[in-house]
Amino acid sequence: LLFGDPFGIVGIAVGIMAIKFAVLRTLAHLFRLSGGDKWLFSLGLAQAGEFGFILVAFAAGASVLPNSIVGPLTLAIALSMLLTPALFILFEKVIAPKMASGTDRDADTIDTPATTILAGVGRFGQAVYRILRASGHEVVVLDHDAGNIDRLRSFGIHSYYGDASRPDLLHAAGINNARLFITAIDDRQKQIEVIEHVRRENPGIHIVARAFDRPHYYALKSAGANDVVRELFGSAVKAGCLGLIALGAHPFSAERKAQNFSRYDERLLDELSDIWTSEGGMTKAFIESARTSASRFENILQADLEGRREPGDAGWTPPPTPAPSSQGTADTGETGKDEK
Repeated sequence: LLFGDPFGIVGIAVGIMAIKFAVLRTLAHLFRLSGGDKWLFSLGLAQAGEFGFILVAFAAGASVLPNSIVGPLTLAIALSMLLTPALFILFEKVIAPKMASGTDRDADTIDTPATTILAGVGRFGQAVYRILRASGHEVVVLDHDAGNIDRLRSFGIHSYYGDASRPDLLHAAGINNARLFITAIDDRQKQIEVIEHVRRENPGIHIVARAFDRPHYYALKSAGANDVVRELFGSAVKAGCLGLIALGAHPFSAERKAQNFSRYDERLLDELSDIWTSEGGMTKAFIESARTSASRFENILQADLEGRREPGDAGWTPPPTPAPSSQGTADTGETGKDEK
């Protein structure tokens, strides 16, 4: 049937989808769905459903439709269902990025360059910005999400809309004379390309980058980042520390274990970096080295539980409390024993 009249049958399938799309867009408008949801709703339901097969068969059995129409119509319904994944790909690759980034909006003009540039101000970048601003540093904030930029401005954050991977925007922000560049861009590959460009333009700049995972960590380091922070590592270590306290560990002991873990894991990253680079990724040699190092770290933690130290495990203890003076005791009303 399809090869007998390909244009006619495909035309019927596309026609069905076009009519359903128009009806769904109207409904989405009436129910005030937002831009991205409106497109997803209309495209995701534009195909003919399985119930169409039942309706066609029933109509044929009741002699409402002639047999010459039943076959092509059934095939058109099946083709519309077959084309549905293509509509989702169209939404994901073309429509959704435009809706998220607002590409219809021109990049802002940066008239106040600074020595610190922050690219990407989601939850991670906003915390970094607040720390820098609270310390008195001027920061140029760049983000490709127009809606996010407008929200940041409503909170008094001086930010600019634009793609941080654009060289002209980076130059306008002052990248050639900047001392610090921090990037928390969501696109992994684009973040690597931005770091490589920044390093070429300003070899002396200090680059701090957010990594999604270990492979991304190594890629960012290779691209030229001075410091790489794994986005969930710090919070995960803190959660583990709180978990130890909840299970009965002394807060000092739990904090000591958390610090040991953080310090050792950073050292482990550096140790495995050469293997990752030379082997070309997560090879068998890399996995074996990681397992060996993890086993060694478990011994360090076990030694800490038993009150002894392994070589190289500095740990930490609370700072000593100075002996209370008589004046101090009189002022606070506490004894030296209580203070200790």
